[in-house]
Amino acid sequence: SDVCVVGLPVNNVIQLHPEFEGQEGGNNKIVMFIHCALCCEEVPEGVSMQEFELNECGWTEKGFQVWCRRHDANVIHVDFEGQKHKSI
Repeated sequence: SDVCVVGLPVNNVIQLHPEFEGQEGGNNKIVMFIHCALCCEEVPEGVSMQEFELNECGWTEKGFQVWCRRHDANVIHVDFEGQKHKSI
C-alpha cells in the first residue's frame, strides 16, 4: 500500500498541505523504481519490493544517494558534478 513514514496514505499529503497541490513534482512522477540488487534476489514470493526494501535516500556532499539499510549497501549515488539542486 502507499504509506508514508508517519503512516498516512501518500495521497493525504495534499489534504494536509494543500499548498503542495499544483506544484511541479507535487504528484508522483516515478516511471521506474530503483531497487537494491540484493533485495531483488532475496524478496520472498508474494511480497512486493515496496514492502521488503528498507531504503533511505538523501543529499550527500556530491549529490543524492539511495542506501539499502537491509544490506548496509549503496544502491545508487548520483554525482551532480558540482551542481546544486535548488531544494538544498
